Amino acid sequence: MRQYLFFCLTFTLLFDCKPKTNTPFAGMKWVMERIKDQGIKAKEDMRGVFIVFDDTTRVARGRAGCNTYFAAYTKGDDGALSFSSVDATKTACPEMYVEAIFFKILEDTNNYTLRHDKLYLRKDSETIAVFRPDCRK
Repeated sequence: MRQYLFFCLTFTLLFDCKPKTNTPFAGMKWVMERIKDQGIKAKEDMRGVFIVFDDTTRVARGRAGCNTYFAAYTKGDDGALSFSSVDATKTACPEMYVEAIFFKILEDTNNYTLRHDKLYLRKDSETIAVFRPDCRK
């Protein structure tokens, strides 16, 4: 029984994917959960849209639906967040409109909040996208 409890505790500590509030971005994979209503036809079109922040290089990378992308970002202690120099691979896909909307969201983002283990990208006081943490590597 003691070995079982030790295993459960170790597993929980090693694989806990909740964001750490002092470094909410570092290495966390954030998967798109919801997007402001901007013409997304089906929730399935958002599958695979995610973002990973690297606090060392200040580069965000991920998948925008079809293509992979990367962007420089700046983050302030006051919740400020902005993206610049967004670039992506150039594969054509049926859901290209999702990428266009997602890149517009990155362009418009000027702050963020973390609440209930979710990342909210915001433009001023308006939430424009919601992401959830993904434990899978």
